[in-house]
Amino acid sequence: MFKKMFERHNAIMLLIDVKTGLILDANPSAINFYGYEKAELCSMKIDDINMLSSEQVSLERTNAVKEERNHFIFPHKLANGEIRTVEVHSSPIEYKGERILFSILYDITDRKKAEQARLDSEKQQKEINITKDKLFSIISHDLRSPFNSILGLSELLSLNTANKNIEEVENIAKMIHTSSKTTLVLLDNLLDWARSQTGQIKFEPVTLKLKPIVLEIFEILSTTAKSKDISLNYNQSIDLKVYAEENMLKTILRNLISNAIKFTGTNGKINIEAVGKHNFVEITVSDNGIGIKEDIKNRLFKVGENVTTTGTVDEKGSGLGLIICEEFVVRHGGRIWIESEVGKGSSFKFTLPFPKKN
Repeated sequence: MFKKMFERHNAIMLLIDVKTGLILDANPSAINFYGYEKAELCSMKIDDINMLSSEQVSLERTNAVKEERNHFIFPHKLANGEIRTVEVHSSPIEYKGERILFSILYDITDRKKAEQARLDSEKQQKEINITKDKLFSIISHDLRSPFNSILGLSELLSLNTANKNIEEVENIAKMIHTSSKTTLVLLDNLLDWARSQTGQIKFEPVTLKLKPIVLEIFEILSTTAKSKDISLNYNQSIDLKVYAEENMLKTILRNLISNAIKFTGTNGKINIEAVGKHNFVEITVSDNGIGIKEDIKNRLFKVGENVTTTGTVDEKGSGLGLIICEEFVVRHGGRIWIESEVGKGSSFKFTLPFPKKN
């Protein structure tokens, strides 16, 4: 009766030697599933088709014999090299006077893929919701506040102009200019991020000389740096090239250098260094500013975190710039990280690939 059931059942069935793991017998469903001839399959050990370590398989076999556990999920390799996930139910039985394992296996690969797809979808939806919430938060608070500030300052400017208070007019005009620049940076970041999230930014990397791009960003940020008497320096031993998308690279550098200016005090220094290492270029934006606390450092690149630290002259920010930097760096296959000590400054480092060889 057992033999008939074994031969006719649609489920994959194997008889396995407890001590050696040798496959003693396999039913037609098993032969069809694994893709081996019966004689070949029955000359193999279960370890030969199981993708886990021999020690782990042996342990699970021992547990099944002791009836401590009889339900397992294993990746099995078929004759054609395909990996399938199987759910195994094993029990010790007496067979021809020997104590062996009787295993019934079910191919659950498609079910596992469906479960993983569902988990991935839930994760993606959660990230979308976090992104949406972050955008609304920035628009409702970080973007609204500077506009209110500009409106208030412009009203004061009008009053002081009428009163011919030239000194106060100059002070207010400077504050309006500073607030406008901060708001413009935030708008640029919002637009970059929105375009990135909706797939509107084309990723078409090309070979680029690094020096002219760094100097272009210096020119853009020179006024902000000069207002705090901060020097911007670029150091490199050779004229390095990178393989990158130009607008993304400019966005990364603009955000990192702006961030360094924000957290560096008067008469400070910001250094940009580029070094070739193996198959990538490591770029460092370092400052001698106020540094970053350890608990804050680990949260800077997370979308769901609301990390907004005030600069050395009360500059405001949304924290969005660093998130964009990480997204763009990762898009290039690189990584970005921070080295910082409170009171001694910070170094933001990221990697980009070398140009591809023809």
